[in-house]
Amino acid sequence: MTASLLVDGTGAQATALRALGHGLQSVSTSEPHHAFGDLGSFDVVVGSPAIWVEDEDASREDEFLDAVEALEPSLFLLETVRGLGSPRHKEFLDDLLEEFESMGYMVDAKVITVGGQRRLVILGRPEGESICWERGQDWRSQPAIVLSNLIARNLGAS
Repeated sequence: MTASLLVDGTGAQATALRALGHGLQSVSTSEPHHAFGDLGSFDVVVGSPAIWVEDEDASREDEFLDAVEALEPSLFLLETVRGLGSPRHKEFLDDLLEEFESMGYMVDAKVITVGGQRRLVILGRPEGESICWERGQDWRSQPAIVLSNLIARNLGAS
């Protein structure tokens, strides 16, 4: 069974992982700092941590970065507000992507429609493995369907 960790995740993300038959554990970064390595082994890390470019104290992307670094999953998916993909926040997004790349991940970020809302989705896989964006996907589908398709397609890609 594929083990997945949900970091500040949404209901749609949890539903997507359960639909794929993943074992699921959830953590919230609003709780005291986690020693992610003590949680066990996870193949997938998914989440929607609060990212506040203008307020680093309120921002939680560092916790997501810590989880990816400690757990070394074969896939991670970070979903956040589309504004992070705007030219205004390009430097911040580039820095975030470079953090993942420095851990040995190939990353790609796209603004897509998930359940009728425009969202920035960052996918990461270990270097040397491809990232697949679903072609022909109806991005307006229910969020859980969109996310489960993205996760399944990337776990099967190489």
